[in-house]
Amino acid sequence: MPAPESPGAQPSESQIVISNMAYTVPTSVRPGQQLTIVNRDDPNHTVTADDNSLFDTRISGGGGIKSFTAPTTPGTYPFHCKYHANMHGMLTVE
Repeated sequence: MPAPESPGAQPSESQIVISNMAYTVPTSVRPGQQLTIVNRDDPNHTVTADDNSLFDTRISGGGGIKSFTAPTTPGTYPFHCKYHANMHGMLTVE
């Protein structure tokens, strides 16, 4: 029987987890894959593509969950939180 997942476990391949003012992102995702964002922090956050055109999703604090679709073109997509300048991540689509 598999061990239960601990609260600090890595996200599944289809999740971006926000915790302690940082993103935990899958190593890579498929083009057009549906992704779920889980916000474990108290404040609201966003997952916003640095070019502001491909994705921009606001997630409520305190356990908020939102979904979005990964870009359909393979590549590396830097993103940030609009509300917290120190929060940055990278989404790799392949």
